[in-house]
Amino acid sequence: MKPGFLETTLDTRSSNGRDDVLLSELRFLDTDGTLYKTPAGADTDGGSTPRICWLIPNFEPTGKHWFDWILHDGGYRDTLEVFRGGGWYPAALSRLQCDQLLDRSLRLRGMGQIKRAFVYHTLRAEGWRYFK
Repeated sequence: MKPGFLETTLDTRSSNGRDDVLLSELRFLDTDGTLYKTPAGADTDGGSTPRICWLIPNFEPTGKHWFDWILHDGGYRDTLEVFRGGGWYPAALSRLQCDQLLDRSLRLRGMGQIKRAFVYHTLRAEGWRYFK
C-alpha cells in the first residue's frame, strides 16, 4: 500500500459550521508503514489558522488539506489511534511527534516546503496552547 490517506471522502457533522465530529473514521498510512486512525466520534476544527491566512491557497481550515488538519487534531486531542499487533491502541504521541506527522502528511499531499516550514514552525511556537 502507498503511504497517505486511505479514504477519499469523510462524513462529518457540524453544529456551528466550524467544529465537526467525524461520523466515519479517517485512516493514514505513514511513510514508515505505521497505520493511524482518527476514529468516528473524534472532533476537529480543521486547520486552526488565523483568518488572514485563509486567503493563502491551501491554508483554509477545511480546504485541500482538511484530512491533514484532522489527523493533527486527533494527535493533539489524544483521539488518534495506531494499529499494533492486530489491534487499535491510543497513539499517545508527543506534541513534537504530532507536528512531525502533520509535516509528513502535508508533504505526501503536495504542500511545498516553504508552506510546510511555515506550518511546522508556527506549530512549534504556538501549538503548546492547544496540545492535550
